[in-house]
Amino acid sequence: MVANRALRSSQVVNIEDLRRLAERRLPKSVFDYLDGGAEAELTLAENCRAFRDVTFRLRGAVAIADCNLKTRVLGHELSFPAMLAPVGYSRLMHPGGEMAVARAAATAGTGYILSTISGHKLEHVKAASQGPVWYQLYSLGGREAAEGALDRARRAGFSVLVITVDTPVAGMRERDPRNGMKELLGTSLFAKSPMSPTSSPIPASWHRFCATGACPTES
Repeated sequence: MVANRALRSSQVVNIEDLRRLAERRLPKSVFDYLDGGAEAELTLAENCRAFRDVTFRLRGAVAIADCNLKTRVLGHELSFPAMLAPVGYSRLMHPGGEMAVARAAATAGTGYILSTISGHKLEHVKAASQGPVWYQLYSLGGREAAEGALDRARRAGFSVLVITVDTPVAGMRERDPRNGMKELLGTSLFAKSPMSPTSSPIPASWHRFCATGACPTES
C-alpha cells in the first residue's frame, strides 16, 4: 500500500517520472541492468525513438456502438492486444518480482511471459496468477538443460512456449561489468558481498535475492 500511495503523488504522472523514481530508489547496479542496453546502446536509443514516432490518428464525430479491445491469442482471451514481455531477474527490482508481475497482468485481464532467467521459481510464478502465463526459453546450458526447463514448465501448467532466437550470444552490456553484475548474479555469496549496496530502500529483499534468487537454476 505504501507503493500505491507513492504512485498517486503529483510527482509521478508518466513513465519518465517512474524511471527517475526508480533511479533514486534502486541500487545503481540494479537500475543500470534494467535501464541499459548493449555496447553504445544505439539500438536501445533507436527502439525508444521508434516508439516516439507512433502517434494516434484522430477520428472525430464517429459513432462507436461498442468499444471493445478484447482479442484472442493462441486460445487465450486478452482484455486488450498486448501482453507483458519477459524481463530477466525482475526480482532484482522488486521483491515480488515475476510473481507480482504475473498477478498484475491477470488482474488487468492480459497475459505474462516469464523469462528463463527468473528470480522466482517458475512453479511459484504460475501459481501466483489466475491468467495466462507463457514460458520464454533461452537456450542456456545446452539441449539437456532446455528440455529439463520445458518439462518443468509443462508440468507447472504453462500452455505456450515463446522462443527467443535473436540472442545467439550475450550482448556486451557495458554498464554491467562496471557494476559487478556477473558477481551479483552468480552463486558465490563471498563474490557478491563487495557488490551489495551500502544503503538500499529494500535491504532485506536484496539480501534474500542474493541468498536464494540469483542463480538461473532457480527459475
